[in-house]
Order: sequence, then structure tokens, then C-alpha cells
Amino acid sequence: KLQFLYLIDIHTRDTHCLPSMPAEAARAAELLESIYGPADAASFPEPFPPGEAALCADGHQRRYLWTDAFAVLAYMSLADACFRDGDGAKATVYTRAANALIDTVHRCLGVPRSHRSDDAMLRDPESPTGYVGLRIGKADTRKVTDAGMQYD
Repeated sequence: KLQFLYLIDIHTRDTHCLPSMPAEAARAAELLESIYGPADAASFPEPFPPGEAALCADGHQRRYLWTDAFAVLAYMSLADACFRDGDGAKATVYTRAANALIDTVHRCLGVPRSHRSDDAMLRDPESPTGYVGLRIGKADTRKVTDAGMQYD
């Protein structure tokens, strides 16, 4: 996890002044692939394991909002690093991965987990998902969340 933060921190600076960026970017790409699968795979992103996120309404995906949000930043940072290195093809792969992850998060966490009243979300016709906000992705649900954030 430190490498994700390091990559994001590097992204906020002038990357041309940091000769270690290519090695750090390669390591970040390896870490992302170990979690999400290959960025250019048709199955991207791979679902999280059962103990790490709740099953989505589609019965297949498992997403966790905060982890995926940092991953989007990491993929865009990798795309930027590749673009700066002149590798437009790889930059495109990472940009598409970030966009695919965003779309998957919206499909999974932007809709109610089920049709149970405990899982209800407010409707919003202006939203791309038709609902207000995004769920967190926790295993347990409750209409009003608790202070300890145990519920979605």
C-alpha cells in the first residue's frame, strides 16, 4: 500500500526530476495487477475476495469504494508516467483500466444491493446510475450508517 501512496505523491510533483519513477511505476503496476488482474484483460477488474467486499446485485462483482478510488488514481498516475515516457499505447491501457474500474464501481455501488427496504437508495434521475451517491461496499447494510462505519 505504501507504493500506491508513493506513486500518488510522485504524481503531484515534476516526475522528470525523479529518476526512480519508472521502477516505482513498474512496481505499482505489479501491485495493481495482483489485485485487479491484467489491465487489458476482458475480465478486468477482477472481483475482490468474499472477505474483502460484499457481493453486488449482479451476483458476481465485489467492490469496495475507497480501495477502488485509490486504484483509479494509481491507474491514472501510471497512464501519465507512460505518456511522459512516450509510451502512448500503455498510457491508453491504463486510462481504459481506470475508466473500466469507474464504470464497474458505478454499476456495483451506484445501485441498491437488493430490493430489500434496508438496502434502499434515494432515486435521482440526473445521476448516471439513477440513484444518489455510491455505497461503500461493506458486507452489512443499514439505512442509517453507524459512527463506526460497519454498515454500507
